[in-house]
Amino acid sequence: MKLLARAFACSMLLLACSNVDAHEVRPAALDITESAAGVQIQWRAPVLGDYTLALAPRLSSGWLDAPPATQSVTAQTLTRLWRVPADAAPLAGQTLRIEGLERTLTDVFVRVHWRRGDETIALLKPLQNRLVLQPASGNGAAVRKYFQLGVTHIWSGYDHLLYLAGLLLLVRRARAVLGVVTAFTLAHSLTLAASALGLVRLPPAPVEAAIALSILFVAVELARGARGEPGFAHRHPWAVAFLFGLLHGFGFAGALREVGLPDQAIAMPLFLFNLGIEAGQLAFVIGLVSLAWLLHRARPALARGLAGAAPALMGALAAWWLFDRIADLGYRA
Repeated sequence: MKLLARAFACSMLLLACSNVDAHEVRPAALDITESAAGVQIQWRAPVLGDYTLALAPRLSSGWLDAPPATQSVTAQTLTRLWRVPADAAPLAGQTLRIEGLERTLTDVFVRVHWRRGDETIALLKPLQNRLVLQPASGNGAAVRKYFQLGVTHIWSGYDHLLYLAGLLLLVRRARAVLGVVTAFTLAHSLTLAASALGLVRLPPAPVEAAIALSILFVAVELARGARGEPGFAHRHPWAVAFLFGLLHGFGFAGALREVGLPDQAIAMPLFLFNLGIEAGQLAFVIGLVSLAWLLHRARPALARGLAGAAPALMGALAAWWLFDRIADLGYRA
């Protein structure tokens, strides 16, 4: 417990200094559909309040330099649609570039539906913002990009990681750590699948505000425990992990809503996305424990001081996210 507290405090200092909103790393998405009638290109970029990521897709043919045929903006997403006639240049062999991607923390999920029925899927990143469009020989390699998207999403979801770290601070034994992580994993897997399959759908903005509230709740419980007044979360950490994990699953589903799932055979992409989340989550837990051990060995006095500040730092960051997201709720209303 003490080792985790020390490492956790250092992690939160890094998060607090990063000055990055927990959710403005949602992926953008580009869907290209080739048919006998021509090519249809749909671009979706995340919106937060009055802020839209400064990204622009470009094709070497210049198709996307023209104004879109339609454009719409919601509280969550900017959508642009281009239609290219069938007698235009071939789609295959063109180079796609995402202008401005190198200046962001987000990714762009690209999906190309070719006329003959196959599909190309790619994940473009700030350091790799170009792609030569070519038909794929099969879907197996393509759908594996959903695993990569899941890993990316959990590692850029600072609020999810902060909540998970807070849960680890509530427990003392290795068995309890395993139980908490398992409960959190099971819960968010259930709601992620339910939301992705359209069985349950919650508005994203209230979900994000409630996620911040869940982190604040854990911070308050940690502070109470430090004063010798353990509360419900200390007595039933698995229950807290499961209940709030259900909520976090709807947050994970936000990335899938942005990029979408294939019209057919959605089970494998959904499974791989969730598996990517679990892999990233496991790496975070292992890294946190390793950092705790190293910090304890190198600077024990500093570690003790940081451990005492952990609940306050966590609570302050969670409160900032909560008020920011409540204000965003007012804007969207």
